[in-house]
This record gives sequence, structure tokens and C-alpha cells, in this order.
Amino acid sequence: MHSGFAQPRCGCLQIRETVPLLWVFLHGQTQKVGSPLENLRKLRSSVHLAKKMGTELGRGALLFRPLSIAARQLRQQAPIGRPRVKVFYTDQYVLPLPPTHTFPMAKYRLLRQAVDDSGLLADDELVTPPSASDEELERAHARDYVERVSQNRLTDAEQLKVGFPWSEHLVERSRRSSGATIWATHAALEDGCSINLAGGTHHAFRDRGEGYCLFNDSVVAARAIQASGRVRRVVVLDCDVHQGNGTASICEFDPTIYTFSIHGAKNYPLKKERSDLDIELPDRTEDQAYLDALERGLRHAIESSRAELAIYLAGADPYVDDRLGRMAVSMAGLAERDRMVFDACHRAGLPFVITMAGGYARRVEDTVAIHWQTVRRALRQYARGSRLSQESREKSR
Repeated sequence: MHSGFAQPRCGCLQIRETVPLLWVFLHGQTQKVGSPLENLRKLRSSVHLAKKMGTELGRGALLFRPLSIAARQLRQQAPIGRPRVKVFYTDQYVLPLPPTHTFPMAKYRLLRQAVDDSGLLADDELVTPPSASDEELERAHARDYVERVSQNRLTDAEQLKVGFPWSEHLVERSRRSSGATIWATHAALEDGCSINLAGGTHHAFRDRGEGYCLFNDSVVAARAIQASGRVRRVVVLDCDVHQGNGTASICEFDPTIYTFSIHGAKNYPLKKERSDLDIELPDRTEDQAYLDALERGLRHAIESSRAELAIYLAGADPYVDDRLGRMAVSMAGLAERDRMVFDACHRAGLPFVITMAGGYARRVEDTVAIHWQTVRRALRQYARGSRLSQESREKSR
């Protein structure tokens, strides 16, 4: 990896109504191979990859190496069409938590490993993001809030709503996640698509955090790219199963950021804010009903927003076996969701940023597999030299 590259209304929180759902939300649980190209195909085929593999290099020589090293060697022999998609990641994303904590922090490390082991990225396409500055954060958040977060001056009640214990690591993690989405907006304008392997912290309000969200990376990034002069209008396509209440509140009176959220009607947060477009679905909604509603919502949001850039929150938590999702969407249904979002953005000539948002499957491997299929589709669909990559760059100019 390398390093490179009118004040909103504050929403009101009714504690009595929100605490039960908030509590549930926060405290829920060697082989020998052949040619390099054959090897590359096998590397791409699954998230569940062997820890080590033997690779024949030259005539008859058999070397055992960690899979990530073998993948790195194969990158140099990858076929034409290797991606030109920047992926942003830092080990700061992995916050140490007690083993009984509900949040599946290991998903970030496992997802990054899947990306590395796939052989789909060159070293200069996996980028370590910087921390978002106070100035960048304060475009979305109150200065007093940013200061109190940074100086460990949140009250116990405020910290409880966030769901993570305060630490310098937590603050840096949150700044890096926002910094990654900022950089990803610039990368998307160049390449058509870019990816933050974290982000999607849509429960952070202007003056408070909740639901594992300290700073709202989507709004921070949208306002940063607007301040740069490269983009005037942004649409947030929030497909996490929980409403993006913080995003909706911050942007309610901002006509330059259009907010679309498709989420569970009875899920957290119980008190919903008002997005530009909200689609509320009943518990146990299955694939077809979910995708039909999404199709209508995408069309309306993209047409109404007149946006020049999209930020897509690709939450894994509508999944049928998610502990906090209450939906019944299959893994294949979520793959179809990704295809629909990508195609809708492409048809509109919209460069887009992908963030991971939530995911709390009973098996963390399922959450990682859902996130990985999102990332893999983007890497393949926006390959360097592909028609989509070229057209997206031309349309964004």
C-alpha cells in the first residue's frame, strides 16, 4: 500500500423510544497448482482461500509461500483488463474490542485479506488514507462536537450511544475512515469508481454520534469534494438496512446533497429522520420485493438529485442471516442489488464511491463474503481499459 493522493438542522432524539432498539443494535456476537493464469483464476474464485499454497515457478521448482506473496507475484502476470480502481484501507480500521462485543471488527481485516489474496489489485491501487482534518470534519459536524470527541470530553451517555469505548485509536479510526471517503471521491472522478473498505457511518449527527458512528464520512466527503470545486451536487444511495438518520438530519436543508435510504421500517432507529427519499420495508422482506423497491428508488433518486457524484453505502445487513437486519434478502439478492446500483450510476454517467456500512451476520465469514462480492464486482466491472471504465471517465469530465 502507499499513501498518495447553510448550517444543517440538528435532529432531535427521543431517548425513551430509541433506547431499546439502540441497546439491541449495539450489544446483540497446501496444494500444488499449475500455470499462473490458472492460479489467478483459482485465487479469484472464493473468499475462503487456503492459508498457503504451492506455486510452480520455472521448471520443477516448488516453493511454499504465504498466499498474499503468491498473489503479489501473479499480479505481474495478470491479463489485460486489470482494474484501475483505487481501494482505501488502513489497519487503523480494526479497533480492539472485548471478544463479547456485538460489532464484528474482524471483518475489515478479513476483507482486506480477501482483496490482497485475490490478485486483482496492483500495489499502487491499495491506498492508505490520511486522517480527515478538523476543517474537513467541521463541514459536517459542530466544532464543539469535534473538539469534545478529540479531547475525550463526551459524556458517559453520549459514549454509550456511540457503542464503542473512547480511545485515541477510536478517534483516529474515525478520522481515517472519513479521510478515505474524501480521497475516494476524487479517485472516483478519475476512474469512475472507488472503494473505501470501511465507512458508511450514517448514524453520526451534526453534534453527536450513535450506532457505532462517530463522524459521518459520507457528508464529510460530499462537502469536501464540493469545497474543492470539482462537484456541485452529490447523491447518497444508502442501502444499509438501518436508516441513515444522521445523514438525513445533517442534509435535510442542504439541496446540494440528495439523501436516499432504503431500510427496515421497524428496525433501528425507531425514530426516523426525513431523507429526500425514504423507502421503508417490512420485516422479512425477500429478494424480489426488496429489488423492486430499490429499482424504483434508484431511478427516482438519481433523476431527482441531478447529481455529479454518488456515494453508495453497500450495507451487508439486509442479509437473511444478519443478527440485526430483520430482512430476508439472500446473498445472491445482495449481489443483484450491487449490479443494479452500479448499472444505474453508469447509465446516468455518475462516478461513485462504495463504502461498506453495516453487516452483523451470525457468521462473520458471511458478512465478509457479501462485502467481497461488492468489491469484486466493482474491480471487474471497472477494469482498466474496459468500456465502463472509459465511458465513466469521459462522462465525468
